Parts: sequence; structure tokens; C-alpha cells
Amino acid sequence: MIHKLAITISIVLAGFFLLNTTCYAGSKTITWKVCFHTMVQKGNWAGNIMENWAKEIEERTNGDLKIQFYWPGALPYKGAESLMVMKKGLADVIEGTTWSFTGLEPTMDVSLQIFMYNDKEETKKAMEEVLMPHWEPKFKKYNAKVLMHWTSGAYQNYWSKEPVTKLSQMKGVKTRVYSRGLAEMVKMWGSAPLTIPVVELYTALQRGIVSAVITSNNTAYDIKFWEVLDYSTEIKLMPGGPDTLLVNQKSWGKLSPETQAVVMEVSKKYSAVLQDEVWNSAEQIKEKLKENGMEILQISKEEREKIKDLTAGYVWKDYLAKAGDDGVAIFKDLEKCLGRPLLEKAGY
Repeated sequence: MIHKLAITISIVLAGFFLLNTTCYAGSKTITWKVCFHTMVQKGNWAGNIMENWAKEIEERTNGDLKIQFYWPGALPYKGAESLMVMKKGLADVIEGTTWSFTGLEPTMDVSLQIFMYNDKEETKKAMEEVLMPHWEPKFKKYNAKVLMHWTSGAYQNYWSKEPVTKLSQMKGVKTRVYSRGLAEMVKMWGSAPLTIPVVELYTALQRGIVSAVITSNNTAYDIKFWEVLDYSTEIKLMPGGPDTLLVNQKSWGKLSPETQAVVMEVSKKYSAVLQDEVWNSAEQIKEKLKENGMEILQISKEEREKIKDLTAGYVWKDYLAKAGDDGVAIFKDLEKCLGRPLLEKAGY
């Protein structure tokens, strides 16, 4: 299905991206089309940082490389199709969280992070020392090179129309999830999972298609949850899925070595800015959510442990069954990185 879709979108996008990539005769100017698919949107905190990234690259390359943005929903394909778009050479740069690539690369399923990290420092360390080193070779299969990576959101919490502080209160609730692993988890809670693209989430909540969501403060604020939901329960399930900015190898190869060096230096800088801002803004955003009328609820340590004990081992085992030996290798490296056993809880 994905391969057929790639052929279809190639007809729509081939001329748009390849023929419109600017490379004037007698000029070094190149224009990259950068395509966003998740919560990097014009005017929000992430979108503003990305615009600064583009501006600095253009300034430091003296205009030899220009950046043109296409915000979420602007193009006729979804984030899950992005890797095939890159492989076909139909885009210069794409952004997307790795969970959207799970259909092609099972090791990128963010369910592996459920109740995995104790704080933001562990999250950052695991991503930099374990996850991205394991995933970068997989991106190469799609002619993609990693320019930037960061955590797409701080801790994921439970957002609902009714107050929830106990596992029993989640039973039967239609809950939006964004990965197969999360779907399996909320089933164990007794909830009814539905997968809905983030760009369609507000409408789904407004129409009552779902009445609860698992996501971060950042996403909740960007979507204006206070208009359609009333409560946030801080279960601290896991951090947001690792986000990536990928450049097509052919587009990358058109740059001079000097321009490549500038792009990597600037990208490293703004990758760190995004990573820090995700966590720094989470608490500030929580206050803004409260100011807009949302009530922030706490779950007891005992109740959280009940949820963790019920689901973590099962979800990890399910992840490893799909990810195979590559997934086991990731878990072994995470054990070394975090300094505690993990595979045993997953039944290995």
C-alpha cells in the first residue's frame, strides 16, 4: 500500500519538488523545500525556532542556501509516507516524529519509552547515546540523513472531559493514541483506543469522536485543549516521541563542503535549543493551560505504580516481538545507558 501511494504522490510532487528546487545557472543559490508534519507549526514555539534555524543558515551561507517551509497539511501526503517520499527523492527535507515511521521501521515505535525514563536527563541521554545511533543507519535506507533530533514533547499525560485520578475511571473511555503500542496499553486500561492524526485531533474532540488523549502539555496548548477538554491528569507516562529533521542525500550532495559544515553546525545548535525548550516550556505551558480554565489533577504514587506494573512489561514485550533482534539490541544498550535491568521485566 505504501509503495503504491509513493508512486501516486510522485506524480503529484515530482515536478513540484525537483523542478522547483532552485539552482540557477551561473549561481550557487539552492533552495530547500522543508516539509513539516507534526507539531512544528507556523507561529508556535517550535515553528519559531525552526524559522530562526532557517534564517541563520541563509545568513551564514550568504544566501547560497535558502529555506522554504511547508507547514503541516500543506502537501498531499501524510507523515507516515515521508520515508518513501525521501527514498523517491521527492522532497529535500522532512520533519516527523519517529512513531509515524513505525510501519516501515518497527524499532522506531515509541512504545519502548513507556515508563522507561525517570527524568528529562535520562530521556536526552537515551536518545543521544542509544536511539539515534541505532536509527541513523535505518534512515540511510531511505536516502535520508539526520540533520536534527529532539524530544517532541515533555512527559505525556492523560487529558479528558471527565476528572480521572484512578485506573478504574479510564474504563470504556474513547482515547486517542498515536502508535500501536499505546493502543495495546490503553486496551489494558479498559479504554477504547483510536488513532487520529494530530492535525485532525481538535475536530475529533469537538465532535466527541474521542473524549480523552495521551499527549504532552506542549501539544495540548498548541491545539487549545481547554476549548474541548477540562482536565489533565499527570501520569507522566513517557516523553514525546523523538522528532527528526531529515535531508535527502541527493539534496545534501548538491551543497559545497563549506555549506554542509555550516548546516550541520547550525542544526546541532538548534537541535539543542529545541530539546531544552521542550522541557523548559512544559511548566510554563501548564500554567497557561490553568489560566485558560483547565484543571490539573495528580495521580497517587500507588495508582501510577499500578498502571506501570499492569502495562510496562507487556508493552515492552510486544515492542520486542515486533522489533526483533534490533529491538533487543536497543534494550541492551538502554540497560547500560540507564544502569538498570529492563529485558527481564519484558520476559527476556
